[in-house]
Amino acid sequence: MRQIIGALLIVCAGVARAADTPTPGLYSVYLEMESSLPIPVAPQTVTQCYTEEHFDQDPTKIVALQDGSGDDCEVISYSMGDGVMAMQMLCQTGAGEMAMVTEGTYDDDSFAFVSRMEVQAQGMTMEMTANNRGTRVGDCEG
Repeated sequence: MRQIIGALLIVCAGVARAADTPTPGLYSVYLEMESSLPIPVAPQTVTQCYTEEHFDQDPTKIVALQDGSGDDCEVISYSMGDGVMAMQMLCQTGAGEMAMVTEGTYDDDSFAFVSRMEVQAQGMTMEMTANNRGTRVGDCEG
């Protein structure tokens, strides 16, 4: 699950590059998770350098994880254009099945996305919402 969220951050920052609108550089990325479980998840802010290579990757391949962690994801639908992105994917994880719908907006140097996830595992359903936004804060060092 952690790797799915990590890949989602890359996609969210890089998705606009496919439309030739973002600027590679240093981004401040904020992620806030809400869950149907009574376990609080602290918001996180990370600073990430996104290069031309990050932005040139096919977003559907980034999230279609098959990395040996037990997570296997398939992008069901994906659209992007005019500053709007939408994606649906289905993942088989070691614990069960996860369906995710992501919608968001982007421009030259920022993005905002909401991902809604439903996990079916061991006869239970857990719902999560990930709100993330990023802003370009400068150039990458080195």
